[in-house]
Amino acid sequence: MYRRGNLYSSWLVSLCTVLAIGFIGCGDGDSEGDNELVGTWRLESVDGATIQQTIDQFKQLAAAFGQELEISYTEDWTFESDGMWRRESTLVAPNDAGEVETSSFEATGTYSLSGSSYSITIMGTTGADPTEDIQADIDFDFADIINGTWSIDGGTLTLTGAGGTTLGFERQ
Repeated sequence: MYRRGNLYSSWLVSLCTVLAIGFIGCGDGDSEGDNELVGTWRLESVDGATIQQTIDQFKQLAAAFGQELEISYTEDWTFESDGMWRRESTLVAPNDAGEVETSSFEATGTYSLSGSSYSITIMGTTGADPTEDIQADIDFDFADIINGTWSIDGGTLTLTGAGGTTLGFERQ
């Protein structure tokens, strides 16, 4: 039969063990699991207009001039747990000679978060940016540093640039 002292002692040891396991599992808040931004996100919209809507507008404009335009565009942003960032975009469209051409672009750099604010520092690029001609129109210039706010709702990431342009992404 247990004595009262042994029962309390056993209960106290069990409680301490459970609490120790819980605290060890919590970490310091800097682990990959705590950063919701980590992963790859596909650009889906700019200021509420979807990428497909924009492509459809180009197709309608071309159709008005009797041309059939085949075009596709994808853009993925990847945020790594070590603070590295990468933007990869691909545009498939006809060139001036009417031949279908694929243009790829990649930008790399680092990112940091502070509450709901983000900062991306671009360190290098390869390829020709297929969005370069329209960046001035949307006020989301891919300068050396991009700042703004971020939020995640389910599988949707929203980045709002310092100039007010909003980019919508879906988790891949």
